Amino acid sequence: MQSNLKYLRRRSRTNFITSLFSIALVLFFVGLFASLIILGRSFTTQAKESILLKVSLVDYTLETDQQAFIDSISQLPFVVKTKYVSKEEAGKELLERTGEDISQLLGGMNPLEASLSLQLTASFLHPDSLSRFKQLLNRSPVVSDVTYPLAMIEGASRNITTLTVLFSSIGI
Repeated sequence: MQSNLKYLRRRSRTNFITSLFSIALVLFFVGLFASLIILGRSFTTQAKESILLKVSLVDYTLETDQQAFIDSISQLPFVVKTKYVSKEEAGKELLERTGEDISQLLGGMNPLEASLSLQLTASFLHPDSLSRFKQLLNRSPVVSDVTYPLAMIEGASRNITTLTVLFSSIGI
C-alpha cells in the first residue's frame, strides 16, 4: 500500500508538471500570434500610408485658387498630409538629382508643373476609393493630372489579404 501511494504521488507530480508546461506553451504561442497580428497591422498601416498620390496643378492659375484648392483637400478626413511643390522647387529638386538645369536648356522656361503630394489614410487606399477620388480631383479646374502607383496598391492589398489568411489559419 505504501509503495502504491508513492507511485500515485510521483505520477500526479509528473502530470502536474506536464500540464503546467503544456498550458505555458499554449499561452506562449497565443501571445506570439497575437503579437504577430498586431505588428502586422501596424506594418501594413505604415506601408500603405507611405504611398503618395501626386496631383499636378495647371500652370498659370491664380495662387489664391491653388491655395484654396490645397486648403479644401487638406480638410478631407482621409488626407493625412499634404506637401505643395512649386515649379521653382521642382526645378531645384531636378537640378539636385540630375545635375542639369532644365530651364537653361529651354531658354529660361521651366516646363515642370507645380504639384501636390497627398498622403492618405491606410483605410482609404483601395483601388475603387482612389478611382473615385481621382475623378473628383480631375473635376477641379486647378488640377491637370492625378497619378498614383495603382499596381503597387493592388499588390499590397492582395499580399495583406494573403498574409492575414495565413496568420489566421496558423493561429487556429
